[in-house]
Amino acid sequence: MGESPQKPEPDNQMTFLARGMRYMSVATQFAVMLGVLGYLGIKVDERYGSSPWGVLAGILIGMGLGTWTMLRQLARLEGK
Repeated sequence: MGESPQKPEPDNQMTFLARGMRYMSVATQFAVMLGVLGYLGIKVDERYGSSPWGVLAGILIGMGLGTWTMLRQLARLEGK
């Protein structure tokens, strides 16, 4: 009879979904950076006839920058 109403617990499923969306955005940014720099490498190869060095350089630079930004963003997400 004298019980106080219980407070509703936070929606764990929504919290899980929000965290998952944040991590997916990090992975998407990595893929986009890799794709854009790879595409630019293809265009460099077409223009200067330097195949396959332009696309290889673009992919390597994209992987490096993508990894750097991904690690930076993951550290920021884990810090919150």
